Amino acid sequence: MNNEGNAILAKRRVQDEGLRTDIVGMMRKAEKPMHRREETIKSSQILTREVVALKKRAIENLEKRVFIASKSIRKKGANVFIAKKPIDVAEYIRELIGKERLGIVPSPQTMEAEIMQAFYYSNKISILSDKYAGMEKDLHFIHPYFPYPYDVSASSKFPAQYAIVSALLVTDSGTLFMEHDETEALNNHKNVFVICTADRVFEDDEAAKIAELLEASSGGMIKPFKTQVRGNLIILDNGRMALARSDLKEILMCINCYACSLYCPIYLSVGGLFGAPMMSGIGALSVGYQNGMKAAINRGLNYCTLCSKCEVECPMGVPIVGLIQKMRKKAKNSGI
Repeated sequence: MNNEGNAILAKRRVQDEGLRTDIVGMMRKAEKPMHRREETIKSSQILTREVVALKKRAIENLEKRVFIASKSIRKKGANVFIAKKPIDVAEYIRELIGKERLGIVPSPQTMEAEIMQAFYYSNKISILSDKYAGMEKDLHFIHPYFPYPYDVSASSKFPAQYAIVSALLVTDSGTLFMEHDETEALNNHKNVFVICTADRVFEDDEAAKIAELLEASSGGMIKPFKTQVRGNLIILDNGRMALARSDLKEILMCINCYACSLYCPIYLSVGGLFGAPMMSGIGALSVGYQNGMKAAINRGLNYCTLCSKCEVECPMGVPIVGLIQKMRKKAKNSGI
């Protein structure tokens, strides 16, 4: 969407009283988990140091880890597909399902893989969870863990022949760490695609530690469950392997707990109403390596005030402010 389109959308959101009430309510629901995370993260300092060390190792060997894990998981009977870009994910799934109904548990991973955009018109879609149902109102950038008050029963009552869910983590032994709604969908569907991004592939003991830190640093908003991979596993790279070899590789230290956004003054002030252009912080950095510099600017690269509150709350110590400044310099030097 261009800037004019963003302005029109923002104006419509600001004038929608019901929408504003919903967003304020969602943010208030996060207050208790935020207080809880502040206590639990203090008692998780040893765990945090261990996860920081293992993430650094993972970044140095990201490409090797992905290929070793995919080979190991294939031996256990699952199909593994490594997708370079979101379009590869869509083509892979479409080749296997034709025009059958696809059930989706919306998540940050399925959004990044552009599943809704790719299948909305050509396939009948069932939304299998209301956790991210805000995306039905183009509100999926508010916060991944704010449930939007939306009834999914209408789309869920139609049985889907195939389902796509996301995994928080995947290990080379084929163990998946998934949230409740994803686990339910996996258990209730015979033909399932599991999508996981390349920076979430670990050994078993490493994944268990990250899962523990995810729950602690999100104040319990993220609750990982263990299960075993079956069917089709899609590992989406989308720029991560190249990023791991660049001077911006510290972006990959993020474990996707989303704590930073809950403390960002720009995000909390206008993120919900204005959507993607006001995401800022780690969101802008992530979009930068996935979709390019122009997309990062549209996501809020220049809205960040460099206040460092995100860095203070980040359990992984991601130098978000320094990375924002580095990416802004790259944008300036490239003439954007």
